[in-house]
Parts: sequence; C-alpha cells; structure tokens
Amino acid sequence: MPRKAREVPDGYRWCGYHKAIEPIEEFTGTEHSCREGKYLYHIKRTYGLYEDDFEQLFAQFVGVCHCCKERAAKYVDHDHSTGKVRGLLCYICNIAIGYRENNLNLFEQVDDYIARNE
Repeated sequence: MPRKAREVPDGYRWCGYHKAIEPIEEFTGTEHSCREGKYLYHIKRTYGLYEDDFEQLFAQFVGVCHCCKERAAKYVDHDHSTGKVRGLLCYICNIAIGYRENNLNLFEQVDDYIARNE
C-alpha cells in the first residue's frame, strides 16, 4: 500500500530528521533533512553523540570553543585513537590540535622558526 503524501504548505519541506515541517530556507538542494538535522545525524553517526549529548557539550561553554574560549564552537573534538569525544572547538583550535596529534614537535618547530626569523 503506498504511503500517504504529507500536506506541506508552500515555502516549507518535511525534515526527515526532525520529523517535522520546516521552512525551505533550512534546506540545501534536495536533501531530505534540514541543515541542523543533517549535522546532528552526522554527529550521531560519526561520534555516537545524540542531540541531548551535543546540546550538553554546547551548553558547557555557551557555544564557545572549549580550548581558546574565544570563538564559536562548531567542531567535535575527539581522540583519533580511542574515538572519545573531548569537547567542541572552533575551526582554528580543531586544526591546531589535529596537527599537534600528528606531529608532537610541531609547536616547538614553529617557535624555533619564529625565533630564527625575528
């Protein structure tokens, strides 16, 4: 038996993640979920964080990076060897930590470079 079509007003779409009607501006292209729903699904699938867990992490620092405490936190920081989630970071701190984990001497090398070229 075919599924009954949902009544969705003009300017709105059905979000498969939230199971609700949302404004069309919240969607990109032909996605079945709104931007937020797509992101929350990614976090759940990749890091095992449910929406409540993510909101709790976000609330710890009121949406500010857990590392620098200056910029907006938009990236889930996790230990690549264990998968354990450590917190939420801004783009710059997330990249810096990623480089540091791959090269423990990186910051010493950067300091040496700056000192040699001052």
